[in-house]
Amino acid sequence: MSSLASLSPLPPLPSETLLQILVHLSLPDLARALRVNSSWFLLVQHHQQGIFRSMAVSHGYLEEEEGELEMTLEQLGARVGSLKGVESWREVCYRRRTLNLNWSTANCLSDWKWNPSRDVWRLKSDGQQGTIITTGRRGGITVIDEKTSQVLWRKNDIHTHAHCEFGNGYLVFDSGDGNTHEVFRRTTDMIRDGQLPDLDEHENPDASWRGHFSPYAILQSPGAIRAYRFVYPTLLIGSFNAQEAYLFDVPSKTLVATVDISSPDLDLINYVELTPSHILILGRRYLHVHSRQPPSGTTFSSSAQSFSNHILDFPSQPSAAEFSLDLALDFHPATVFGPGGQQQTFGEDLETTAALIKAREEKGTGGTAVRRTRVRSARAVLVERGEMSGRLGSGAGNEVFSNRVDYNFTAVHVSGNNLVLTSLLGKIFVVLDYAAVFEDPSLQSQHTICLDVEEPVYNLAFEGGRAVLTTKTKILLLNLSSLPTLESLQRLQRDREKGTTRSKPPLKLELYAFGGVAPVAVNEISSVQMDEQRVMISYYCKADPFEDGFAPLDARIGTGFAIKIFDFSPSPSEPTRAMELLERRLDLVVNVGEDQEME
Repeated sequence: MSSLASLSPLPPLPSETLLQILVHLSLPDLARALRVNSSWFLLVQHHQQGIFRSMAVSHGYLEEEEGELEMTLEQLGARVGSLKGVESWREVCYRRRTLNLNWSTANCLSDWKWNPSRDVWRLKSDGQQGTIITTGRRGGITVIDEKTSQVLWRKNDIHTHAHCEFGNGYLVFDSGDGNTHEVFRRTTDMIRDGQLPDLDEHENPDASWRGHFSPYAILQSPGAIRAYRFVYPTLLIGSFNAQEAYLFDVPSKTLVATVDISSPDLDLINYVELTPSHILILGRRYLHVHSRQPPSGTTFSSSAQSFSNHILDFPSQPSAAEFSLDLALDFHPATVFGPGGQQQTFGEDLETTAALIKAREEKGTGGTAVRRTRVRSARAVLVERGEMSGRLGSGAGNEVFSNRVDYNFTAVHVSGNNLVLTSLLGKIFVVLDYAAVFEDPSLQSQHTICLDVEEPVYNLAFEGGRAVLTTKTKILLLNLSSLPTLESLQRLQRDREKGTTRSKPPLKLELYAFGGVAPVAVNEISSVQMDEQRVMISYYCKADPFEDGFAPLDARIGTGFAIKIFDFSPSPSEPTRAMELLERRLDLVVNVGEDQEME
């Protein structure tokens, strides 16, 4: 027999069944499947839009929480940064798969942007308009083009070291007088909604309104402002006296709730964060979790609700697993100490991926020099604390928590189902499925992993299951997918409660440190932002040595604070081998018989 199909002991599958199987294959496996016979090849070629649309869903290439599952191909191409201009579902799968590979292998390009004064304090990104918004150490807000650094809009009368928040076209910043926020909105959006009747969106054919903002609202808080966070449509404000938090609906310009957050363990608010159901107030010792909804049965005499609904102070239980990483050793091989402090060598029970990201120079389009990063494999110090098992029970094992450790927490963010919390003590807490813990605080221990980097962690950005952290000397990228799973932590917890040691602590970690950065400059970082494609940091360029891979001369003038960008987006000129095979096979023009074998 001449065909593979005729040699198969199985009868031919119905086309509908075969299609359901094919959409669950990886892209490399799908490329191999096209070689089986002409029937499979022609089936995939005929149904490729539907197949790749289903693959995008089954492989998680569409972000459900961003509403991408309901978007058409045209909407994705217009609204989603990494998918701009896509023309096929096959291209959607390629871009997202390559993007994930770039993040998991720390494969990125580095770039520099700056405002005219090189004076970046806080920064935000508007992916829809392709702009970067910055506040200055010396005051002012500047909007620049993310590709050319051209200034598109500036507001000078902003106080020094101003914080700002941005989301869905709304720009929020404090006026510096203690309890006032100014809200500006994208000028193009206000023209579209008829909120600027004197301006016409069609009277500027050169799109000169891009990057511009216009006044929208003045929000007065009942108390002085200490910290704030905007997650559209809600602005959360923590009061300076750490007694209250205020929730504003920004589009309607309305104060909707005042929450009592007072606690004997909260004397100063370091950071605030919002989830769909909770507000998170960060103090020195605890993350204080409060519900955004009043207790059931509560009635109010006005639309601005005032209530208290405290849920949890974290951490109040020990973590299921704790690891320690010595950053001072710069990711060189080192000794590992296991439970009880005994010395171990690297073995099968220790799986780590830690690397120093190094840059090399390539020639980009038009002959411009760009920086391409590569990964140099290296082992890292990874220590399971010997005392951990003693802290996973009751009695003296919980002593560290009863003493109220002064972690001096610095930041907290949520992404998907997980939460990351950082501190000046060097502890990084990762809470898996945080909503379940907030619903049942007794689950706290078995849902929590603690990483100790043994030097202060100042800044945190968390997006798409990836966290970027800055310490005193390094910029770190942590892939949460590499951490122990919730199931393995729960199994470990159950074994320890029974007094058994059947389950070993799951020692696995993926951590990268960005190269081409000077420790002094890292220590001066005041803002870290990330989206699905990029990491952006405010960077003190004058601290860099005059060497290849460090800040260019143009970034060092003025105050010397520019924006360093690590871009993980896929390059159309560098398709993966799997996609090359797939593209080649799907684009073949063939005329073969039904049973002819594909080469």
